[in-house]
Amino acid sequence: DGFILQLSVRVSEKTLGFEHSVFLGFDDIISNVDWLVPFGADIRYKRFGFMPDFVGLKMSGGSTTPGPLYEDLDVGIKMWVLNLAAYYRLIEKPNYSLDVIGGARNLYVDLDLAFSGGPVGNARGALRANSKTDIWDGIVGFRAQGDLSDRLFYSVYGDVGTGASELTWQVLASLGYQVSERLSAALGYRYIHYDEENNNTSVGVTASGPQLTLKWDF
Repeated sequence: DGFILQLSVRVSEKTLGFEHSVFLGFDDIISNVDWLVPFGADIRYKRFGFMPDFVGLKMSGGSTTPGPLYEDLDVGIKMWVLNLAAYYRLIEKPNYSLDVIGGARNLYVDLDLAFSGGPVGNARGALRANSKTDIWDGIVGFRAQGDLSDRLFYSVYGDVGTGASELTWQVLASLGYQVSERLSAALGYRYIHYDEENNNTSVGVTASGPQLTLKWDF
């Protein structure tokens, strides 16, 4: 399933007094990850299906500071995205299919920030803040799949939703190869975006990375 190789979290808290964005790239995640758990399934009976999906990680490390006030920033992140989506196969042809999708998505982010050093950090000590987000949204979307040749195939997925968040959306495009009658493998790229705001916190989360899928048809 998917691997998060880029993660951006924007947080604006009253306790901070300023907005700060944490961007973690491939090197940051690989060198500082504590655990990374991807899981997904696709269960279908006739035209109806269910495809739960989970990607979670925990990591700790450093990030850039928000300007001249502080010199050092330590970041701890625990995060997961859980998709619970059902679908109906609206179109099914020998070499093409189209699914309509509905369901829910859960985003959980626990972000710890510790600013230190610099003029303010040296004078007043470290500034510590925690931002925690745990929200559910309803989603609707589609998935189109088709054959490019006897063994090559493609898949395009997209959804959009809202609820506890202002907006969430996700896209995934994959290219696959039919290894045998029952086994196939696909490599794609996945992008998830969230905007969430309440009275105390404004949080924006963007996660992206490649997705490798191995599928066995029963």
